[in-house]
Amino acid sequence: MDAGGHPGVRVPEFAPVVSGDSSTQSFPMLISENILAALNEQVGNEFSAFLQYTAIAAHFDRETLPLLAAHFYRQAEEEKQHAHKFIKFIVDTSGKLAIPAIRRRRIRFNLPRTPCGSRSSRRRR
Repeated sequence: MDAGGHPGVRVPEFAPVVSGDSSTQSFPMLISENILAALNEQVGNEFSAFLQYTAIAAHFDRETLPLLAAHFYRQAEEEKQHAHKFIKFIVDTSGKLAIPAIRRRRIRFNLPRTPCGSRSSRRRR
């Protein structure tokens, strides 16, 4: 493709196609529709895991278990970073980001019982 009136200057195929005004630009997508669909689905999975880990962390925070809470907050942040990396790849390849709906997850958790049983059933010494 020649660069508008400049003989011998070639424009790469991935350059923007400008028609009329400069606000209308289109870029060819560098990945297939199937790959794009799988990547968008994975973005949803990563955000879903982020929300689940955040809910678990909040539960442990509420139960005053700061070490467990911190672990799950770190896990949540890692999942969010994964989602952002997938998003950046989609954008960098001129794909259309379409984050799927994230299904509702369990937000209530019960602490596992201690080997000694519940507090109400312990004998007083």
